[in-house]
Amino acid sequence: MNILKVLLTAVLVVGFILPGCNDDGCDCRGTKKYFDIESISAGVGEQSGVDGSAAYQWQDFRGQIAYQTSFYGDLQLENSKSFFNDFSLIPTASACSCPPDGYRGGEEGIDSLIITTVYDYNANFLAGTNLAAITEVSFEGDNFEMVQEFLIRNRDAIFEQQHIYRFLQAPDVSNIPFQLKLRMVLNNGEVHEATTEEIVMSL
Repeated sequence: MNILKVLLTAVLVVGFILPGCNDDGCDCRGTKKYFDIESISAGVGEQSGVDGSAAYQWQDFRGQIAYQTSFYGDLQLENSKSFFNDFSLIPTASACSCPPDGYRGGEEGIDSLIITTVYDYNANFLAGTNLAAITEVSFEGDNFEMVQEFLIRNRDAIFEQQHIYRFLQAPDVSNIPFQLKLRMVLNNGEVHEATTEEIVMSL
């Protein structure tokens, strides 16, 4: 009886250890490895389409650069499945998962990013000037870096499909109209431009 208990316990343990399939055995054919930027959009707030009548405290302002993309580069199943990849006494839904399309980023890089204010922002940055010197860029709103550092990191390839940006200086006057024009030049010569909706910036 004790031997039977030991055998049953061993079988259950093996069932837990052996996954239904693993990362090497997942059939993810059809997943696209890379994305190609076709255009950009410039949102206000963490999502596009924010009500233009809303006022933003300058320190809370977050702008969004989103890339409209197409995907390419089919992922091939490089490792064939073995018996142990397929065998599992206790199947696990999360054991086998495929990466999202574009998970390896874009093979094109960014040569320049110009963020121009449409209206006077403060005495140092009047209408028509580039705000890059006081702009930090991030992926998903954390680990911000200056625009120049962002460009260096993305010079050869773009790794994310959207970016968030914020400012390091306040406007001179509260409740001023605020709008930006963005111009991004890729290292393959493509030029993409977008304009944010107009909002009110407050101190």
